[in-house]
Amino acid sequence: MEHENPVNLTITLPPGGTLDAGQLRGYLEGELRTRAEVLEADGTSVTIKAYKRDEVEAVADELVIKLSKIGVAEGATVSWIDDDGADVVRPL
Repeated sequence: MEHENPVNLTITLPPGGTLDAGQLRGYLEGELRTRAEVLEADGTSVTIKAYKRDEVEAVADELVIKLSKIGVAEGATVSWIDDDGADVVRPL
């Protein structure tokens, strides 16, 4: 499926958390089907592609809520690069 202007987001997990990237991938794949997809999960990071650039902030907000609900450790972040090339980081 082709998507216009997708944006990659990265979830970075702190070391020693209760979930690793692989476990988180399994959870998120079922939760984000219509708005984003998990591209990669490795060590302490998960890369997600939001299908539409104009929905990236909503997807990030959704990720923060979902990760908080399942008890992902403090210190985890959701980040991406915005339209102006600036790094955006949302802490949990």
